Amino acid sequence: MLNSATGELGKITQPGGAIYQIELSNGGLITFSGGVPIKDKEGVIIGAIGISGGTIEQDHLIASEAAESIL
Repeated sequence: MLNSATGELGKITQPGGAIYQIELSNGGLITFSGGVPIKDKEGVIIGAIGISGGTIEQDHLIASEAAESIL
């Protein structure tokens, strides 16, 4: 689950979700769009990128494009 984009995590951290209130752990986990894992060609996570400043849709789009451009 935590190998997901933050927007995907946000869906399951809502009341009644499988990991509701997880953002209160791990020193302040962010669960809204804008964070995207960076994966190598084999699909292994090698890092992450987070974008903030626009709408959540804009942040997710920019982070996704940036992550894809690395490989």
